[in-house]
Amino acid sequence: MLAFLLPHFASAQILDDSTRQVYSYKSVGYRVERQLFSNDTTYNLPDSTLGYFQRMSPNEKAVYKYQDLGNIGTAARSIDFEAPESVGIQFGFDAFELYRLKKEEVKYYNTRSPYTRMEYQQTNRGGAYFDFVHSQNVTKDLNLTLDVNRTASSKQINPGTNREERLLNGWNVIFSTNFVSKNKKYNAVAHLNHFNFQQIEQGGILYDRDQFYFPIDSVTLFSDKISIAKSRTFKNTLYAYQQLKLANGFDAFHQLELRNDSFGFIDGNVASNSDPDFYNFIPVRPDTISWRSRNLVAQNTFGLKGYYKGFLANAYAKHRFVTSNFRDSTTLGYDDNIYKVNEFLIGGGIKASFRDSLFVLNANTEINVNQGGFLLNGNLSFKNFRLSAVIASTLPNLIFQRFQLPNYAWNNKFLNQNITEFSGSYNLTINRFQLRPYAKYQLIDNYLYFGENALPTQQISGTLSILSLGLQGRFNLGDFYFDNNLKVNASSSSVFPIPTVENNFLVYFKFNYAKALDLQVGLDNFYKSSYNAPAYNPIIQQFYLQNSTAVWGYNLTDAFVSFMVRKVKLSLKFSHVNAGVFPRVNVLDKDVNTKTAKALILTPDYPALRRSFNIHVLWPLFD
Repeated sequence: MLAFLLPHFASAQILDDSTRQVYSYKSVGYRVERQLFSNDTTYNLPDSTLGYFQRMSPNEKAVYKYQDLGNIGTAARSIDFEAPESVGIQFGFDAFELYRLKKEEVKYYNTRSPYTRMEYQQTNRGGAYFDFVHSQNVTKDLNLTLDVNRTASSKQINPGTNREERLLNGWNVIFSTNFVSKNKKYNAVAHLNHFNFQQIEQGGILYDRDQFYFPIDSVTLFSDKISIAKSRTFKNTLYAYQQLKLANGFDAFHQLELRNDSFGFIDGNVASNSDPDFYNFIPVRPDTISWRSRNLVAQNTFGLKGYYKGFLANAYAKHRFVTSNFRDSTTLGYDDNIYKVNEFLIGGGIKASFRDSLFVLNANTEINVNQGGFLLNGNLSFKNFRLSAVIASTLPNLIFQRFQLPNYAWNNKFLNQNITEFSGSYNLTINRFQLRPYAKYQLIDNYLYFGENALPTQQISGTLSILSLGLQGRFNLGDFYFDNNLKVNASSSSVFPIPTVENNFLVYFKFNYAKALDLQVGLDNFYKSSYNAPAYNPIIQQFYLQNSTAVWGYNLTDAFVSFMVRKVKLSLKFSHVNAGVFPRVNVLDKDVNTKTAKALILTPDYPALRRSFNIHVLWPLFD
């Protein structure tokens, strides 16, 4: 492969009249909306380094911050408690949000030449990821960009005779545009985001609970708990932001967001499932379980910004119109009890920079005037210090408030969750050592969760507290590099289970040849201590408490070699290379008289992928 690529890149150059190469990463720039809102005129360059390229799935890139169902693209939840970013009411169907590009992450490009980025990932276990980006300036002031993302994975449990039976199909397509007027007084960005994920629901692996462990290489021989169920998440979002300079130091801005979200689940033959007790949280189980929810959001924001020297202030008013409609299998149409609400919110913020940006203060607030709730957040940066705080009172998500199936329904009026969060970090360099200690402390009143009966529950008495202390470190010995991130967590209540210890240790050898080939060879290790992670309920796409099965308690190791030739990146990796090498800790405190290596469990009844070979390629083109 190297013999093929090197001659190609030696000749494939864009030349001007003086035979100099002119188009490269430096001829492509992008901004996100936050920069535009802050009047930051800096354009970011695409990543041209090889760092962490061996991490392929979104969960790997997040250092397994999320609990998923063991396969690429499956339902996931954050292990940490995440403070809200808005006080408007939300639907709560977020199991696949990990794979959806958020509006804050959309890149608005400005290119001097057509820019194409092709990224492909493949595993021999049937998982695949493809991302195609093409961006081009139609004029000097107008850019159009298309981003097509495809995620797919195959069943690992009861995969069928061809071993390629599809588990998940997912698409995320974003069309975006960026416009700047010739006099630079008007700037607009917009995007259309189409997200469509469908997951075959298996309910996990069916095994004898008296013998918890099963050999990791025989996972495919076990049956799944449910066989013909599937869930779907469908989201279409149109978003636009525009700002106009009214006078020196004074701007008006407008945000528009239109969303059409649809969620659903169907199990067409409950009686045929291999596990007759899987739906034991439903008192009387029907022959068919089927529902669909259709939801609309129309959001308009108008505001003003003022800036003077190192100060930037803004104030805005926001209107949100939200509807939610539900249909179950016994209803011919959508129900008449449509949830409708008009929300009126006001907010504002201030940013102050002093001493050549060594001291930066940010503070923002938002108040839900007619529904109740508020959000106040701020952060302070000074040299190597960073401190942050969040104080919020947020409305319960709709999934906690209302749901209706025969014998599985609720209509609640829960209190707002009240959240207080403080965090801080410090960057320290001592010779060749780079250290970053960090901490986060969270207090949550009226915490909402799904209990062991898979029903929404609110913790009324007592305050949930979560403490996280961590230390990131990096140093090198010649061409050998060592990265480690140790995190220790403590939760005051079993209603929020979290691993006590999390650690990521990366060691690799870095090499450059003839200024044309960058090479990294190493091991990437991920560890979490054993804990009772929530189980997954596919009917409502939510995770709920359980105390019978512990997960992780294991070190997962990936072995990789990554290299970059000119601009092309390639990584070859053996994921979970230590599968079957070391037995897990006996999480059920039972004596198992066997030397057979055991499976790593990520979510109760969902084992991790077995040892697999992965390839990851990224190829940018600048003409």
